[in-house]
Formats: sequence, structure tokens, C-alpha cells
Amino acid sequence: MGEHHEKSPMTARVKLNELRQAIDRVFDHLAEHGYRESELDADYYWVIHRASDKYDPYSEPKNLSLGSLYDDWQRVEELAVGEAEPIARDLIQLAALLSYVGERLQSSC
Repeated sequence: MGEHHEKSPMTARVKLNELRQAIDRVFDHLAEHGYRESELDADYYWVIHRASDKYDPYSEPKNLSLGSLYDDWQRVEELAVGEAEPIARDLIQLAALLSYVGERLQSSC
């Protein structure tokens, strides 16, 4: 990865409604195949905090830290029952959990 290539400018608009529809379809697919839950048997994962590092594949990321799937899940539970007010940052915690569950189920469904 140390080699630098010319960066190509690329833009797109992520329509949140379409994102929601796609997620709903994936969850419907999982439910149709009998998946109602997934075991959470790992906790820590790597986090790249700076977007400038995370989305630059031509540079090695700096400032790595650890995230916690258990902390993320606790936040999701609080959101689900109305004990916490949603904020945009919750998408980051949801993404970590969705990635984990997707990796666990990808060969099953």
C-alpha cells in the first residue's frame, strides 16, 4: 500500500430512504431464512477515527483505536426501547454491528 496512485475523483449521493429500503430487504431475507439473532462472541474491533485516513486507500491509517461490539449493542438496545435519543453517530455503531453480523452469516444465507 505504500505505492501512491493517481486518485480519481468520485462522487455519489447516498439516498437515506434507499439505504433504509435496502437494509429492510436484507433483514427480510434473513428472517425468511429463519435468522432472528446472531451470536455476539467477539468484542473489540479496530477503529480508524479520521475520515481522511479511513477513506484514503493510498496511505496507511494512523490513530487506530478499539471499538466495542458489546458497547455498540448496549447503545442499540437503549435506542430500540426508547431509553436513548438517536443521533447521527449511532450509524457508526450500527455499521460495526451490521458488519460483524454480515461476516458471521455470509456463508449461511
